[in-house]
Amino acid sequence: MDYVYTIYKNPRYKIIQKDNRYLMVDLEQNWYSYLCPMLNWFIPIKCTELTYQEFNNLNIFNNGGQNSHGMMAAGIGVTISVLLRSVVGFMDINISRIWIAIMFLIGFVAVITLRLSIRKKLNHPAFNKNSIQKVMLIPSFKNLVLVVFCYFMFLFFSIAPIQMIFDDNQNIFGYIGWLVTLFLFTIMNIVSISDRKVHAKTKNIGRQVK
Repeated sequence: MDYVYTIYKNPRYKIIQKDNRYLMVDLEQNWYSYLCPMLNWFIPIKCTELTYQEFNNLNIFNNGGQNSHGMMAAGIGVTISVLLRSVVGFMDINISRIWIAIMFLIGFVAVITLRLSIRKKLNHPAFNKNSIQKVMLIPSFKNLVLVVFCYFMFLFFSIAPIQMIFDDNQNIFGYIGWLVTLFLFTIMNIVSISDRKVHAKTKNIGRQVK
């Protein structure tokens, strides 16, 4: 397996050390990764080959368990919020279904806008979008299980709260929890490669002109 490195304060990109090559991949380069981040594993994605000097100039750290622990903590937080819903019954409100639908629409647009803003902010000049090199990333079993579990959990909790539109009473706590969960769902592609190592299969490897 090949070592994985993350750029400091920029989890969008991973650096794969394959033999003596350093391959930079953008985990958000394809739109489908937002809907199903697991596709980053089995569909070859573009990569940029870095020189050793370029690699050393990046502020990176080994792709350890930080992302994995973060996803697990987020998952536990979502679960606890659901279990505590009955405790915050005083936050129930009663408004028309039309206004609830508008609130969900506004929240959805706000989360998507925030996510696109973060994507733009994390752009890195070292990545060549016109690269012809591609790499297929096959995660470790631990990485695979954790991401799939969190994906379906966040997907469920992103859809389930919409039932509030049809309830007689709505809960502000549930709405806020939905916003947080929806945002976590949109960043699943960033953490689709979260282990220290990954199987990397390269195509069209050869020194590219930048």
